[in-house]
Amino acid sequence: MTDRPHPELPQEGHAETDAPVIRFQAEGRPGLVTGTGLGKYRILERIRSTHNAIVYKARDAMLDRLVTLKQLSPGLIDDPVACGDFKREAQLLARLSGRSRNVTHVYELIGDEHGFFIAEEYIEGDWLEMLISKRAFTAADVPQMLRHGCLALGALQLERIVHRDAWPGNWLVGANGRLILTNFSTATREGDAVSPPLVHAKYAAPEILLGEPCDCRADIYSFGMLLYEISVGRASLKSWCESEFGTPKPHESAWRAWHVDLDRNLPPASALNADVGDALSELLQSMTRKDADDRVGTYQEILRTVNKQLAIRREQPKALADEGPKVLEIRRVDSDPTRQTSLAWLVREDQSTTTTAIEADKEMRHPMGRRVRLRPPVPVITPESRPRTVVSQHVTLTPPDTTPRKRLPKTPIVPPAPATTEEPQRYRPGVLFAAFVGILVVGTATFVAVQSYNRITDPGAEYRATAALVDAAERSRKDGDFEAARRQFRQIMLVSEGESGLQDLYQTAKWSLLLIDAREAVDSDKFADAESALWSAQTAGAPPNQILDIRDIMSNRQDAIRIGRASETQIANGQFDRVELSLPDYRESAEKAGMDPDALDRKLNQTREDQLYNAAVEATKNAIAQKDWETALIKARDAQRVRDIPEARRLMDKIIEGK
Repeated sequence: MTDRPHPELPQEGHAETDAPVIRFQAEGRPGLVTGTGLGKYRILERIRSTHNAIVYKARDAMLDRLVTLKQLSPGLIDDPVACGDFKREAQLLARLSGRSRNVTHVYELIGDEHGFFIAEEYIEGDWLEMLISKRAFTAADVPQMLRHGCLALGALQLERIVHRDAWPGNWLVGANGRLILTNFSTATREGDAVSPPLVHAKYAAPEILLGEPCDCRADIYSFGMLLYEISVGRASLKSWCESEFGTPKPHESAWRAWHVDLDRNLPPASALNADVGDALSELLQSMTRKDADDRVGTYQEILRTVNKQLAIRREQPKALADEGPKVLEIRRVDSDPTRQTSLAWLVREDQSTTTTAIEADKEMRHPMGRRVRLRPPVPVITPESRPRTVVSQHVTLTPPDTTPRKRLPKTPIVPPAPATTEEPQRYRPGVLFAAFVGILVVGTATFVAVQSYNRITDPGAEYRATAALVDAAERSRKDGDFEAARRQFRQIMLVSEGESGLQDLYQTAKWSLLLIDAREAVDSDKFADAESALWSAQTAGAPPNQILDIRDIMSNRQDAIRIGRASETQIANGQFDRVELSLPDYRESAEKAGMDPDALDRKLNQTREDQLYNAAVEATKNAIAQKDWETALIKARDAQRVRDIPEARRLMDKIIEGK
């Protein structure tokens, strides 16, 4: 359960307390105070409230893990019906534990003098309702969400359980976009006609609103309504509601009347959103049909359609579509005296190395979806371009002076004395020689010092050659050529053993060989030997990230083997639906472990073909024995379509001869 508050339910925070006993809030709403101890559990914070319970984030002190504690509302503690429903919720969750990673797991049901509590798995994530309101999903996300939702609701179908309230507020989006179904307070067994204590009419199936017995198809309808809303987008859905109900936000009663009216249906999703493909639109139409008999009947059918669409998407090459210009940066360009410059917006076209400037005062689309208006260029004022201020001056012209000037007596001109030049000082040859010798000594000393430093710090040619061998061996190991890598690392150990300057390379070769042993043990399913080799590699100094990588591969391989063995037993018993639910988990684990992700799928298809072929051959032989040649011919053709082998052709020849 997430620690983020639910968007539509009241939240409350509390100060921490060290009190060891249970206390209840005194400020209006009942509940446990943050810090309260409940056996081995300690309340950390309140998450949300439902119609019959209060949900907390808590810590299990014994196992040191986070859990979700769901407390029956104190006001219902004396209601025997509410207590019975609360216990039944825990029992239904217990039947589903381990069935799917897309359903929350239950740990225990606690009952004492303070009330009833359900301890469940704590899941870090966000409520789907909140993410939808933030428009975090598009139609492209729907196939993957369909797969996760079918894995969750398909587990309920196998146990003949109906959730009856699969609205977005009961779905969590965990790590890697995994959908997890929570809150089974409205769940019941198939065929139960008792109305649920709470239902969100916008997503409820008609049979639930009419109080009729329901099965898994009711959850298919609710989940289809949820995905329809995501596919078309809330804006388009509000526009449709405006035309259908007269208001963009219809009341619960309006939705109830709409769902039970069999003549009113949703328009195709592709009609409201062009990004929705025809296949997805048809699937959503099939999931949201008002009549349960016309609705898609099982999650296996939905999964087959979704897996086919995802496989087609994986096989299609990614198109190099031009998404238009994107703003990379805003840079102020230095001013140029010869021309006026401004702020330049630099953009780069996708799949292009050219950089161009966008003209000013144009509107473009920001990569995050917002509109960006480019302002007109701002002129840059420089000292050269700044206008100069001219100060005006008034000049008065006066007539020339005509009065006679007094003649001054002539003075003899005495020439200046010649300048005295000092003879430059001549340097003696001894000074130049001494300077040359000094420079030579300093240069020689510098050269000797540099050579000595290089001799000390340079590992030498032998070290460089050994390091090159280590690099080559590492490449072989990463490429999966373990035989070549093992041979190279052993050569490195022989070369570097006992050499003081090569000990780090010796240790690298040592733990690399241990990692190779561990990986080969994993590929051979010898997991105990792999653990021993990893422990030795860790002791020898192997990097922790490389050890963790091999541990992840080993864990995924173990999961794939476990799922494969369980599926083989189910195939032998004819439980093909259970195997189909396990296919996505097997494919994911096998792909991460380097195994064939389609091995289980091929085995399932092969077994189905064998059954179809054997049944057709048996029917053909019975028809031949009864000389019913028409039936025999039809069954023989069925067998030949499944598998065109000599046996089928011989049966066909026998029928022709008999006729």
